[in-house]
Amino acid sequence: MPQRTMLEDAKGNILATKQDNGYTTLRVASTDAYDWDSKTKLLLNEEYGPNFNQDAEPSGTPDGIHNGTDTILWTATALSGNWDFASTAQAQTGTKSIDGTGTLNNSQAELERSSAIDPRPYNSLSGGIYLTFFNPAANEIRLRFRLAGVDVGQEVNLGDVIDASTLNSWQNFNIPLSDFDLTGDVDQLIITTKRQGDKAANFYLDNIQIEEAGSSVFYAEPAPGKIFEIQTVEVLMVDAISTALLNSSMPALSYDKFLNVNTLNTGITIRRFKNNKAVFSLTARKLGDLLYGNFTITDMISDGTNTLLKLRMKLDWWAPLDFRTRDRVEVVISDDLSGLIEAKAMIRGRERSY
Repeated sequence: MPQRTMLEDAKGNILATKQDNGYTTLRVASTDAYDWDSKTKLLLNEEYGPNFNQDAEPSGTPDGIHNGTDTILWTATALSGNWDFASTAQAQTGTKSIDGTGTLNNSQAELERSSAIDPRPYNSLSGGIYLTFFNPAANEIRLRFRLAGVDVGQEVNLGDVIDASTLNSWQNFNIPLSDFDLTGDVDQLIITTKRQGDKAANFYLDNIQIEEAGSSVFYAEPAPGKIFEIQTVEVLMVDAISTALLNSSMPALSYDKFLNVNTLNTGITIRRFKNNKAVFSLTARKLGDLLYGNFTITDMISDGTNTLLKLRMKLDWWAPLDFRTRDRVEVVISDDLSGLIEAKAMIRGRERSY
C-alpha cells in the first residue's frame, strides 16, 4: 500500500489531497475572479429605438463625388499606381467607372472637390463596387477624407461593408459618415489599396456620392464603467407570410429574401468594434447570407398569417466590449425594410464593473 503524505498550511491545518500517479496533489476549488451579471442588450437607434424595420434608402440631395466622368464632379488624380478614371470596361450606370484593377499595394487615388464641403449635415458615403478579385483576409480598399492634403477623421476599410463573395456583378455600399469621425470641412477623398501576402484587389467603383439622408445605425455598448462580454448575437424578424409547406417537411423560407422582403440592394451590415475600429463585419442582402455567415435559425412560429423568425450567432469565445475604448456592436441598414412588421437585434452575455 503506498504511503500517504499529509500536506499542511502555515497554521498546521491538513489540506485536502489526492494521490495522482505516485504524487500527492492538492484538491482545490476555483471561483471566477469577477462578479458577472447576465445581460441582454437591444441594439438601439436614437430615432427608432430597437425597431430597424425602417425605410433607410438614401434620399435627399446628394453631393456627387465621381461616376467615372459620366458627369463632371470631383477631379480625380492618381497619386500612385495605375488607375483609369474613365474606364468603359464596366459601369453601374452610364458608360464609365473608376478602374482599380491595375492597382498594387499602396496605390492611391485622390478625388478633389473644387471647394470644401461641411459633411456634418450629410448622412453617409455611398457608391457601387464591382469586384473581380477580393480576398478579405489579405485585401483592403481604404477610404479617407482630407482637407487640402491634411487627413481629417479616420480611415475606413470598404471591405468591412461589402460582400466579398459577390464577384463579377455590381453591389452597393453605404458607409455612415460617423465611421469617418469627421469634425470639419473636407475637400478630398483618398482611395488606397492594401494587400498582405496576396495579390491586390481587382475592382471598379461608380456613383460615389455623399448622401443627405439614408442609412440608420443601431448599436449596443457597455454601460459606463462596465465591460460586457458577448456570448450570442440574435436577430428577430416578423412579417406577413405563411411559412408552412403542405407536407410540413421544412419551413417555407426563401434563401434570397428576408421573409417577404426581396433581396436588398445594399444589405444589413452587422459589425463589432474594438478600440473604435471594426474587427468583425457581415453584410447580408438575404437570409442565405446570414446563414452562410454563421447564423442559425433557432425559433420560428406562425399563425398561418404572420411568421416570427429568430436567428442566432453563437460565439466560440466571450467577445469583450469595453466602454472606455468605444467598443460596440452595430447593425447598419441602408434599404427599405418597412415591409417587415417587426425587426430587432440584440446581444446576450454578461457584464461586470471594471
